Amino acid sequence: MKHVKIGVIGLGQRGYSVLKSNFLKMDDVDIVGLCDLYEDRIERAAEAVKEIRGYTPYCTRSYEEIFGIEGIEAVYVATCWETHVKISIDSMRCGIP
Repeated sequence: MKHVKIGVIGLGQRGYSVLKSNFLKMDDVDIVGLCDLYEDRIERAAEAVKEIRGYTPYCTRSYEEIFGIEGIEAVYVATCWETHVKISIDSMRCGIP
């Protein structure tokens, strides 16, 4: 089974909920990167990934660093509307849907 490598950008209520309720329940999805401006949100999400999957993904406060993760295939953007569009466009410009 092919695994899709994804990053999650924005780990507030919506991003964290989708990570826990969806992505971590999908056996064919590998969480390779986590990003948020707030360190406590990153730590909470990283702990959830470690608990459920047994590994800690790359963690950063800079969304641009997520795009540079080797093998990343997609990102889920769950930021506020003021940054959501820019991050999504930047992601597509890097070739990541």
